[in-house]
Amino acid sequence: VEALRQELSAGALALIAEVAEREVPKTEKQGLLTPQEVAIGHLPGVVTGVFASEECTFVTVEGAVPYGCGLNGDGQVGL
Repeated sequence: VEALRQELSAGALALIAEVAEREVPKTEKQGLLTPQEVAIGHLPGVVTGVFASEECTFVTVEGAVPYGCGLNGDGQVGL
């Protein structure tokens, strides 16, 4: 936790967290994969595209790197 605080105070803008794999119950998966609204107001710049698939979504922002979100259980988000 202290290392995270130091990185944030040094100006880190992103965090990639890796957690141990676990068996996810089917009901939990269904809840996670139900389409939901995603807040994008915090993204820098104008959103130029939204690309959705079965298990992940990507948003492109003018003049910035693309953003991806999803379960990534099979590497579909690219992490």
